[in-house]
Amino acid sequence: MKDAFLFYSQPSQLKDWANLMWNISIPPSKSFIVWRIIHKKMSTDDNLARRGCYLPFMCNLCNKEAETADHLFLSCKFTSFLWNCLQSLIHFSINCTSTLSLFEVCKRGWSPQCKLTIISTIIYPLNAI
Repeated sequence: MKDAFLFYSQPSQLKDWANLMWNISIPPSKSFIVWRIIHKKMSTDDNLARRGCYLPFMCNLCNKEAETADHLFLSCKFTSFLWNCLQSLIHFSINCTSTLSLFEVCKRGWSPQCKLTIISTIIYPLNAI
């Protein structure tokens, strides 16, 4: 049974980012928020509308676009500015197409301390937003 399960189970990218963000140096409450963002469990206007709670459906940061998780955490003018600042600090480009892709920058050959700093620098703005 175990061999059949292993044969049909696909290696998951989730383990990569989970090992990065569930770290003893990062408070679980911060990691949990990122987990909710990745699994589309945040109470953004689009998620609330799917559950029957209809709101004005406007991003509170830019007041121009509908509030979806992708817009709020990745493409809003305010958050784009934050990700651009991070890119200039580490001198590497960050893929901002999805929340999971933000963590791809951690796959480079960073030292453990530098890697933890970059992970924290991704997680804390997501929490602040």
